[in-house]
Amino acid sequence: MEQALVLGIAAGRQIDLAAVSQAPLMRLAESFNEACQIRVRDGDESVCIARVESSHVVRVHGTIGNRRPIHVGASGKLLLAYTDENKREHILTRDMRTFTNETRVDADALRQELDDIREKGFALNRGEATSGVVAIAVPVLASSSHALAALGMSIVATRFKEEALPDIIEQMQRAAQEISQFIGD
Repeated sequence: MEQALVLGIAAGRQIDLAAVSQAPLMRLAESFNEACQIRVRDGDESVCIARVESSHVVRVHGTIGNRRPIHVGASGKLLLAYTDENKREHILTRDMRTFTNETRVDADALRQELDDIREKGFALNRGEATSGVVAIAVPVLASSSHALAALGMSIVATRFKEEALPDIIEQMQRAAQEISQFIGD
């Protein structure tokens, strides 16, 4: 019974998070015309709970409810970077599967990358979850050390311009802060 109550509260919080994320996600997607999503950690996976698509003919497709291992992709790695150290180590010491040739599965390299993500405040990957896709993620914070979710943007690699990265990150961080303010602690 207690587990059902905990799951119900968690599901309600995700619905609230998905609902309050829609307007900031839409503004962000409209600004860059790229797919934007909210992913949360569920055990050893990240799951998409909200998404706004790009209008480009060639775009990164995704679905709400999509799951993947937490060590894969910018959003997953960002969530892993903000995960309790014991849980993170449990994940990093298990066998990790690859999705593309770019997926990192070396625990030491991932540990260093996760530290870098925490220090920089964002994650960036090129083709780790899907070949030909650049993904960026920033935390939706409940506190300075706890990420409720990851706000991610997925860009077809041929459209990604390195010089646009600072502006993309700045606007993503503003959207994430807006979502954090709606949710509160």
